Amino acid sequence: MDLRKKSTTKCILIAWNESTSVQELSTLKEALVRDGYRVDVVYEVSQLQKQLDEYGIQGETPTAFISHYHFPKIPVGGLNRLVWSRIQKRDSQIKPYSIVITPRLLGADLQQFTIDSGADKMVRIVDLPHEIIRELKTRGETDTSSSKKLPKIFVQLENAALEKELETFLKNQQQQMVTVKLDDIEECSQVSGGVFLVSESVLLKTELRQEKIYLEKLAEETGVVILLDKDSANKGDESKAIDYFLRGALDCIDRSVAVQGIVHRLLSVRRNRARRNLEDQLVSSVAEETRDRQVFEEVSSLETACIIHDDDGRIHMANKGAELLFGHDERSFQGMHVRSLHPKDYTKERKKNYENFIKNDMLKVEATFVKANGKHFDALLASSRTEILSSSGKSLICAHIHSLEHYKFLNSAVGDMISSDSKNLDQQVQAVISKMGHLIDGISAIHVFRRIGNFAQGDFSWQSTPQASNSDSIIERPIELTQTWKLFEEDGFDFIEDDPQPESLGIYSVSGSLAEVSSLLEPNDSVKFIAAPMSYGKKNLGIVIVELDPRMIDEQWEGVEKYRRQVIRRTLTPIAGMIASGIQRKLEDAVREKMEQQSIQEDKKRSINNITDGIAHDFNNLLQSISGHVSLLLDSVALKEKERKSLRSVKSAAELGASLSSRIRDLSLPSSSVVEFSLHQLITEVSELVISSLDSDTPPILRLNSSHDILRCDRSQVHQVFMNLFKNANDAMRSINKNGAISIFSELRTNEFGQEMIQITFMDEGPGIDREDVFKIFEPYYSTKSESNQGTGMGLWIISRIMRHHGGSIRVNENSKGAAFVLEWPLVDESEPVIEEAVGNTQGEGSILLVDDDELVNDSCRALLEHLGFKVISAYDGQTALEIYSKRGDEIDLVILDQKMPGMSGLECLKRLVLGDPEIRVVVSSGNAVSDQHREQFSNVLGILPKPYTLKDLRKMLNQVSIMND
Repeated sequence: MDLRKKSTTKCILIAWNESTSVQELSTLKEALVRDGYRVDVVYEVSQLQKQLDEYGIQGETPTAFISHYHFPKIPVGGLNRLVWSRIQKRDSQIKPYSIVITPRLLGADLQQFTIDSGADKMVRIVDLPHEIIRELKTRGETDTSSSKKLPKIFVQLENAALEKELETFLKNQQQQMVTVKLDDIEECSQVSGGVFLVSESVLLKTELRQEKIYLEKLAEETGVVILLDKDSANKGDESKAIDYFLRGALDCIDRSVAVQGIVHRLLSVRRNRARRNLEDQLVSSVAEETRDRQVFEEVSSLETACIIHDDDGRIHMANKGAELLFGHDERSFQGMHVRSLHPKDYTKERKKNYENFIKNDMLKVEATFVKANGKHFDALLASSRTEILSSSGKSLICAHIHSLEHYKFLNSAVGDMISSDSKNLDQQVQAVISKMGHLIDGISAIHVFRRIGNFAQGDFSWQSTPQASNSDSIIERPIELTQTWKLFEEDGFDFIEDDPQPESLGIYSVSGSLAEVSSLLEPNDSVKFIAAPMSYGKKNLGIVIVELDPRMIDEQWEGVEKYRRQVIRRTLTPIAGMIASGIQRKLEDAVREKMEQQSIQEDKKRSINNITDGIAHDFNNLLQSISGHVSLLLDSVALKEKERKSLRSVKSAAELGASLSSRIRDLSLPSSSVVEFSLHQLITEVSELVISSLDSDTPPILRLNSSHDILRCDRSQVHQVFMNLFKNANDAMRSINKNGAISIFSELRTNEFGQEMIQITFMDEGPGIDREDVFKIFEPYYSTKSESNQGTGMGLWIISRIMRHHGGSIRVNENSKGAAFVLEWPLVDESEPVIEEAVGNTQGEGSILLVDDDELVNDSCRALLEHLGFKVISAYDGQTALEIYSKRGDEIDLVILDQKMPGMSGLECLKRLVLGDPEIRVVVSSGNAVSDQHREQFSNVLGILPKPYTLKDLRKMLNQVSIMND
């Protein structure tokens, strides 16, 4: 009997989960009834069995069997087999069309799930009821075909025998094996879904030809199982299998596993992968369902642009968010084609996206769009079918478009700010606020104010048009923002804005802060703004203020203004933070650069010190030989007056040379040559000396009116101070006032400590000194002279050091024409008489060990000592001196030891001499300045004898150490 012929009413059997999706079931039933079907619904296995019994009694066969994926107790595959077996007992040729309703997305395994469940079609619950109606119309009432698609397992092993054996076993398991070649696959998506078994050797060859990450790409599309090579099955090679697992493989099978075992593991991998995909997509599927059910509510959303169009691309509806994003109004969207929202050269990409959508009934991709003003931008596009049907009966497509402009802008801004040099920071900040202003609609102007104490100083500004902002010229003077800084730092405010009911400001009173911010912009009552702090850690470096364009606000409804404020706040916070970070980096770089410059200057000074120290030492050694022999000759009574006069000239020249050496040495060390002299007399001498070298025909004007002018310091250094000042003044007047005058005035004054000072004012009639150079001219190597050969930048630095070393000071005074330097020295108390210690013609006796590496110095000092009656033992280095003293120390009364010697230094030699004889007596001599450090360190050091010294100086020293006879 043909039961199918006795059935006169179309019948649909639905097996549903009563605890879920009740509304969807009701909607589906109503749609099927309208289409002429009788609908029978069962919720339990017992109800299903009774209904099938009823069909048998009535001789009916359901047109289609629709089952919920989560029908209670029986898996969907078993449910389908139960229905088929009951019906086919009556007629083996009949099989109802089977549809499974799934509440979740099943991703790449949607087809595999359909086949596994034994169904003909799997439909998402969000696509009810139109997808069911369409399937029934397309497929007809029943499907009598006994053939069924088998799940595919892709294979490439390069082993024909193994592949043949696998195919047989898989066919017995209702699986279809498809042999592929990776070289022939253009994209990994061609083997998407299911499982792909590939031998390790094939994979390695493919990656060698293509790229190392080919396995990762393949694993994104399908479940990859690797059949390991024989040598990979060793226990010591487990790391290779682990590496494959970490790169995405779902299983690694040894060659030793039997074919039946390989099949078992392939099926296990496919089931586990399908289950994992189902679990991973649970959250997103629920969100998709909710969004599709509430599509009409979303049309009025501002956060995301929503556009509803048909399969032909004609736009039916667009929400306010789409209008804001694209710049088209509601009327313009009506009838517009979606191709108009993409660039003209985007046809190929748009076609590919649409094909992917048709294939999967959904699409999520990054795409390029174009605004009404022609500006291109990137956005995330997510498209899906809706419940809304077009006039042709097809469901419309809802496209959700989320702009990536802000995200990419912030990313690029961060990169630009981080990679830019701090010297280019100003250009970067200006570029960032300009991009932000152009990116976000409704911004009239953006201003950046740097914090200085409790004040704000304008640094940068951007305006959409010259007339856009009411603040045509931002206040340049600093404005106090005491309350604003307090709100940001103490009260933790993220924003200050003119919103009449600012939820972000809580219960605090912000009227004072609003007034302060307004004073920065000078707006009228209609200007609205949002301000954010430029915070770096806990430190506030300023404020960024965004002015809103009142025209954009007035023309739109209230929701638009709130949305625009939200977008601005969301972008303004990271931008303000980036600017603060850049400003902080610029400050740190400036400090670091200054420290580096100071370090360089210190290195230069140390180099100069080493050079001058060496020059002074060698020069003084030469002068010592001259001074020693000249003083020895002058002590002779047999000299004629003419010869004595010549020797006095040589002695004077040597003394001048010693003075020059002292000046060179004192570039690095404080002066040790201190005498009392008349400052007025010295200034007069220098003025007479330089007259011939001055370009001006006007002689220096001297008004030395101080009643007291006696200084106690190094006369040669004070001489150098005025020589440098005269040279600087002459160079300054040469270009603009060649006949200008130099004036020098003196007067007495008392400082704040009650000390009497002499003040010298040195003025010229040159171009003067710029305000910005006042604090730099006393730094080393800083010069305002345009020509490099005119100066080294060392003159005023040397003067400054000399003045400080003598307890004085120098500063620059304002002058109507030219430069004016004011110098001050402490004066000598006239009540303190200077007593010159008398040195007689005493003679000595005993032995002196003379240690000096310079042969000329050694010879001249030996002659002086012998003239004074001493027996002299000479040594030319420290080691020889130690050897001599170890042998003849008992007969040596005094050691005159040179401080600076090659090899063993004077200090090292002194240490060893004292170690050998704690009672040894030593006088230290040197061509460099010698401090009292040796005396403090060794009690054996009885005196310091600086070079060059004369017979008189030597006799005086030997008297002090009590080695001369009275």
